[in-house]
Amino acid sequence: MNMLAPSRFNASTSTPAGSNGTKYRTPTHGVVIDHQTPPSRLDLSGIGSVPALCDLAFNTYRSGHCLASRESGHWRWLATEDVQCEVRRLSLGMLRSGVAPGSRVALIGDPSPHWVIADLAIMAIGAVTVPLFPTMSAEHLRHAISHTATRAVIVLGASGWQRVVGELGRFRVVIVRGAGTTGGRVLAWHDVQSLGDTVSYE
Repeated sequence: MNMLAPSRFNASTSTPAGSNGTKYRTPTHGVVIDHQTPPSRLDLSGIGSVPALCDLAFNTYRSGHCLASRESGHWRWLATEDVQCEVRRLSLGMLRSGVAPGSRVALIGDPSPHWVIADLAIMAIGAVTVPLFPTMSAEHLRHAISHTATRAVIVLGASGWQRVVGELGRFRVVIVRGAGTTGGRVLAWHDVQSLGDTVSYE
């Protein structure tokens, strides 16, 4: 599955390429699904990017427990298919929002599954991730933005928002999740993903 293409995954019929025919079972969204045992090694021929490598790994080693975050005292798991869908929707939405291939996109926030998803989405459209951190000084932050000619930023959580809110004038596109106020060039994460849903790729 290409992360920029709509998912056609059918859990009841799918068999990972190169499987040896041995059944195993994994829970996905509370449903136990039969799979074929995946190969012990991946064929990396033709893999030219990190998102492509992740696609291959996710399609081969499907799991209901791919990425996790702690929310309200409970673990929330994302399945491999969920991660692929999140990346596809965000990356296509970023293109519709004016983030061009080859551009630099800052990414700031605490470590989380959505940091991974945002990073993969940036790479999936051929852009470059500029990692920033809430613990950076204002001077260091401004230097990193200026030095890399970054004109777009993805902000995850309140700590990231507090760090960049005074620098919003430096960006043409601002995407926020879990913090801040939207409007103008400041776009909500889910709205960008909704824009991605309007793109149809064969």
